[in-house]
Amino acid sequence: MASVRPNWVKERDELFAAVEHGEQKKVEKLLSSGVNVDEDILYGFFSWTPLMIAASNGDVEITKILLAAGAKTKAKYKKGADSLIVASFNGHQEVVKLLLAAGAKVNKVTHYYQTALNLAEKEGHNKIVELLKKAGATKTQEEMFWEEERARLEEHYKDHKEEEPPSEHYKRWLKVRQEFNPDDWLRGKR
Repeated sequence: MASVRPNWVKERDELFAAVEHGEQKKVEKLLSSGVNVDEDILYGFFSWTPLMIAASNGDVEITKILLAAGAKTKAKYKKGADSLIVASFNGHQEVVKLLLAAGAKVNKVTHYYQTALNLAEKEGHNKIVELLKKAGATKTQEEMFWEEERARLEEHYKDHKEEEPPSEHYKRWLKVRQEFNPDDWLRGKR
């Protein structure tokens, strides 16, 4: 019985399997036959490209092959990560170098306000952090906001020994609130 799947789907799936398993010759053969190097596939819960899978696996040779075939470094899955972010998160220094040389955006922010830089920092990949900073990586706006907010709160509370006494306005409001009876209000006795 003949397959009902279109040929391009079969080839795309073969490309992903070859990338996942590090089969360089098969990847080259499929790409030379015209398979779309940037076609995405559902990988777990998200859509990934072959380059993202190679970057995630730290496969330098497959990454080189895909980049040479014109793979875009900016292709991303639904939550905003791209090949540089997954390589940085997973600690693949050589792949990060290749992606930076290919023009990957160093300050790309995911929907969770994550960047390659802060993910590499969180995972303790110090050499990748250095590479990203040399390439111009900076912190996200949200990170800078929370750092400033934390500093502001620390400054505000550094000499705070006990709570300030309640204001006169608050005392009046509290008295009215304590005397308030919702039944009276419903009956028109305000």
